[in-house]
Amino acid sequence: MKTQKNPNQIGNVYEVVPKAKQIEAMNWLQANAFASPTWIVNINTLKNTGYAGYTETFRNIQVRHLNNLLSLPRIGRLMDNEILGADTYKALDFFKDLRKGIWKEAASATNVTIYRRNLQRAYIDRMGGLMTEEIKPNDRSATYYNAAQSDLRALVRGELNALKKSLVTAKATAVNTETKYHYEDCIKRIDLILNPIK
Repeated sequence: MKTQKNPNQIGNVYEVVPKAKQIEAMNWLQANAFASPTWIVNINTLKNTGYAGYTETFRNIQVRHLNNLLSLPRIGRLMDNEILGADTYKALDFFKDLRKGIWKEAASATNVTIYRRNLQRAYIDRMGGLMTEEIKPNDRSATYYNAAQSDLRALVRGELNALKKSLVTAKATAVNTETKYHYEDCIKRIDLILNPIK
């Protein structure tokens, strides 16, 4: 967070948003942006306004928020913040909290709605992108850091391995066929990211 200051003013120009505030923001996103939008989907209205496209509309909205959250500059700032003190939201905590929230159904053996299945596949796709994406040194819109030589790929790999382990367990207790097939597909997608076919 940046505070405008004149040269004669004391105090820091840049301050890290406190850890508690960042966790609060993550919890809000999980409860609102990433939850199944059943509160807004009125079946009677949908039957009279359109016959298709509403799941894709919600997928697009959720994926936009997810990709923004998992942007390289944002993750780079979280990694930078680790050297600033104990009251920082570390990149590892960020990744763990995001995974646990987006994949909460796998931990509780509950049905995964179509909205959540779409979001979960988008999560895997974005994590896969983080394994290869780089910030170009001349990109003025972002602070440069070398993603390949930073902690980023190690964190992503660790999170994908943790997710795969939980999905293998969740698949065995899936409450319906769609959820079981979804978990099987996600395991295969993770395998392809961690062990790409050459």
